[in-house]
Amino acid sequence: MLDPGLINDMTEMLSRSLKPSQIDEIGRLLMRQYNSHEILGMDPHITVPKRRAADALISECIRMKHEDKLIKILIELNEHELLGKPVVFEGIERFMNKLADTGYVYDYKKRRLKRMKEDIELMPNWGALREGREYDITVACIDIVASSSIVKKYGAKKSEKLYLKFQNLLRRVLSVYNGRVWHWAGDGCLIAFTFKKHPVRSVLFAIELQNLLSVFNIDPDRPIKERIELRIGMDTGRIKFSNETGNIVSETINYAAHLEKSFSLPGSISLSEKVWNSLPPDLQHLFINSGEFEGRSAYVSPVGNMN
Repeated sequence: MLDPGLINDMTEMLSRSLKPSQIDEIGRLLMRQYNSHEILGMDPHITVPKRRAADALISECIRMKHEDKLIKILIELNEHELLGKPVVFEGIERFMNKLADTGYVYDYKKRRLKRMKEDIELMPNWGALREGREYDITVACIDIVASSSIVKKYGAKKSEKLYLKFQNLLRRVLSVYNGRVWHWAGDGCLIAFTFKKHPVRSVLFAIELQNLLSVFNIDPDRPIKERIELRIGMDTGRIKFSNETGNIVSETINYAAHLEKSFSLPGSISLSEKVWNSLPPDLQHLFINSGEFEGRSAYVSPVGNMN
């Protein structure tokens, strides 16, 4: 079950968050006679370095085929106490997302690891986020400009084919940047990103989507001959997650939606100041400070390809 990447992430979590005595205690919870000093051949009076203690525990669990039990106990220990000390595993959600990529998720209700039955890319929680918990998330509100006019001009059937073709394009681009569709609204959607560098990945996604739309618009198989344009508004912040993602209430989502609807021009991307400040200079220079919107600075990309 454990590939080298997962092993490295577990080692980092253990060595960053726990003392050697706590790491050994986890070993004893899994294997009654566990002793890292004996495994490493070290004098019992010498403190085992945290990294070596973590390596020893993981290696022994793999040898004894206790990997699933170790993962279970790490997930359940997070935000609880061990030997009288609180445990917080930084990066536990990223680890669980990588675990989901291997085909396994943790079922909090049944308290066990289980084989996934659905595609990880369709899971709005990435196989990691928990109901009712807050996370740092970047959201993008996307809308097809003048969609009601398209429906009126071409009819519902052709419009539905157009939206389906656009959704397929969006999902292909989204898979590259590890984002999730949280809500479809016919002619628009809410997209979410989390984990490491999520603001950067979200903006790269938006740029690529806008640029690929020019290819979409010349595809001879498109349902209508008229070009379509997108407006995109983006913000980032702490959001309380719910598995019913279409019902999540958040100021971050509201601000992104308002940016898209009332500030963005067709063919452009609008960023909140928080998103813009999270970007490296090469990305920042693609956006222009366009003044204040709802009391906050907002940045907008020029209309057209962003090269």
